[in-house]
Amino acid sequence: MRDFSVALAGAYVLLASLSVEAGSVTFLGNSPEANGKLTLSPAKIVVNDGVVPEVNLPDVLEADFADAPFHLDYFSSDGNPDQLPPDWKSENIGVKDVAGAFSYAKGIFTLTSGTHEITNWGDPTEHTLFVGHPWTGNGQWSLHLRGITGNDNDMAGIVLRENLDAAKGGLYHIATRNQNGGSIFMRNPGGGYYGQGPDIDIPIWLRVTRSGPNLAVCVARDGLNWSTLNQTLTQLASSVMVGMYIDSGPKPAATAMFDHVLFEPAASLSNVLPTGVLLCDGTYLAGTFAPFEITAPDSIGTFLRNGKSVSIPANKIAAVLLNPTERQRIRKFGAQTGILMKNEDFIQGDIQAIMPGDPDTVRVNSLLLGISDIGDRFGANPVEAAFFHAVQPIDSDYEVRLTDGSMIRATGVSASNGGLIITDVAGITIPIDANEVAQFRAGSSHVQNLLDLEWKGPVAASTALLPPAANAGTPIPPAADVPALPVPLVECWEGNEQQQIMVAASGAPVAFPLEGRFRAVALRVALSPDSPPNAEATVRLLADWHEISRTTAIKAGDAPRLIEATLPSLKTLTLEAVSPNAGTRVLFIDPVAIRDQTNGAQVAPVP
Repeated sequence: MRDFSVALAGAYVLLASLSVEAGSVTFLGNSPEANGKLTLSPAKIVVNDGVVPEVNLPDVLEADFADAPFHLDYFSSDGNPDQLPPDWKSENIGVKDVAGAFSYAKGIFTLTSGTHEITNWGDPTEHTLFVGHPWTGNGQWSLHLRGITGNDNDMAGIVLRENLDAAKGGLYHIATRNQNGGSIFMRNPGGGYYGQGPDIDIPIWLRVTRSGPNLAVCVARDGLNWSTLNQTLTQLASSVMVGMYIDSGPKPAATAMFDHVLFEPAASLSNVLPTGVLLCDGTYLAGTFAPFEITAPDSIGTFLRNGKSVSIPANKIAAVLLNPTERQRIRKFGAQTGILMKNEDFIQGDIQAIMPGDPDTVRVNSLLLGISDIGDRFGANPVEAAFFHAVQPIDSDYEVRLTDGSMIRATGVSASNGGLIITDVAGITIPIDANEVAQFRAGSSHVQNLLDLEWKGPVAASTALLPPAANAGTPIPPAADVPALPVPLVECWEGNEQQQIMVAASGAPVAFPLEGRFRAVALRVALSPDSPPNAEATVRLLADWHEISRTTAIKAGDAPRLIEATLPSLKTLTLEAVSPNAGTRVLFIDPVAIRDQTNGAQVAPVP
């Protein structure tokens, strides 16, 4: 249980309680990490169960008020290859002559369908092998479909189900068929197919993201560059079943192979932004606008979030999202002014009005269409986002991240009417309930997010970058029992509650050029869930290519570990993971360099 409080007239007033895991806080001033129930006030964070009773907000590097954002369940093929984690199920759905079966070994799921005779082609009963688990709340399910063998009409992919009843349990199917490639098919709860995607080759990556009533379906050839096939409003129950499936016709049986099966709770707030507004200073607020006509650059619009209104001038708006939108699409079109359609068409022009409703309508003045209301004329809800101005981030003292996906670049926190008022760097005041806070972080005035730099990597591994033990002997050969998977050496993504995460393969050092004075570096590290089950790795920190810190072995399944190091005067900071296990990848989570605030005075070493 975690309590949230605000300070009023010198007393703490209990606002709300949440039944979530205990939080943690990392201090910016003297660097230790404390765990326990956290209480946020306008000036301090109290660590109720920690060694230190309270921490001033300027001294906080990071404070977590929400569930741990990492899901590190690992399968293991040791001993029993058919063993699933406790909440997973394998189920043959529908009547079969021969039941289907699955196996798991060395990172690969193999699903083999059952066989059955079709006596009634109009029978809606399913004949499916399902392997998955319950899904409650927001999140993201992704996998890599390596191949399908069988008939041309056999199908495999991701499925969401209301239950495991053959007659009425199926909800949404995202699947491919034909072992030689084919099309993406999505089947709705009524049983009909819709949203058929482009022809694809197998292997293919599939992903489904759930954020409230919104479902987003994406595919990728390489697991990195995702294309959105469908975004839809749904009426899903709070808990459904999600998993892999294979569905075949008559004999012979079909087989599908999957790897990189990954479930990330609440990752929808990472890759797909909910409806909301992006401000020019970099703040993002989830919610909706009231009808908003722009008669002058400083016209004031009323933005609604969680039952509270926020007044926002048009000249401080970078973009308004009328439908859930992937972050990469915002970055792609954010330097332009106009309207982004769901089909990725972009209509350049000046935004005249935002008119939420059914359908959502935006009035734009463009060279192509003149003054036109886009929405009703182009079909139901075709507008994804309206772009006003480019984003020009302003340095902030704090970043306050909320449970709905909002991220506020703030200059201060104050108490008002039993809640909190966050002051955005542009001077906009944003009222929130204390129990909306997911994370409280030091802003860019205090830290440099390393992934925001023009980092370089990977560079070729050399003996100068390998640990002494490897230098002295012969190279460690790849583990023979680990499948060769097509994964990149370095990639970046944003995790739950907008953590910046870099994933690096073993032996792929990443160099960050630092400009300015920094006294320390801090980050969390863990092995990526797609690493081999028995993998381990060591993480090294190098200053101008000289090692300054090294972790002990980090093993698959370990919780993310905080590491810190004092920085000498340097130009380049390098992070590198070293592992004897082929296929091992390491998560570098929120790597930051802590700014030297002393203007050249001697800095005390970080413990």
